[in-house]
Amino acid sequence: MNPSPVPELRVGVYGSVPEVYPNCFRFPEVHAGCSYPGWCIEVVSMLTQFLNITWTLVLLGNRTDKADWGVLKEDNTTWNGALGNIQRGEVDTVCLMYQSTSIRSQFFDFSTSMTTARSIFITREPTEEFGEYVFRTFE
Repeated sequence: MNPSPVPELRVGVYGSVPEVYPNCFRFPEVHAGCSYPGWCIEVVSMLTQFLNITWTLVLLGNRTDKADWGVLKEDNTTWNGALGNIQRGEVDTVCLMYQSTSIRSQFFDFSTSMTTARSIFITREPTEEFGEYVFRTFE
């Protein structure tokens, strides 16, 4: 009995830096002439090479589109954006940074974390007035 072939992994992408850099020639096709396609595409490429499975990129918008991560619609059962593409079976995964939330976990499976991005907030230089507001909380 022949084993059934492993299906091709369909990876949805936007030109969303740093996950994907759309400046590679023939984007979204991945090829040797593209020195830095983006961290997500590089990780998917390494994983699929290790697992010996084929994969293809599915362009979810044009090169200038902002990524549409997706939100739960008012019916509380369907998603739009990239999460909707996964839910409808148009792609198997997407190259975007997601956090696992209780709502998303009801609809989607999450891998274990492979990389971590720390959040850093940039603020203006504090003024004396700002300090006064902060210390009022202790009055």
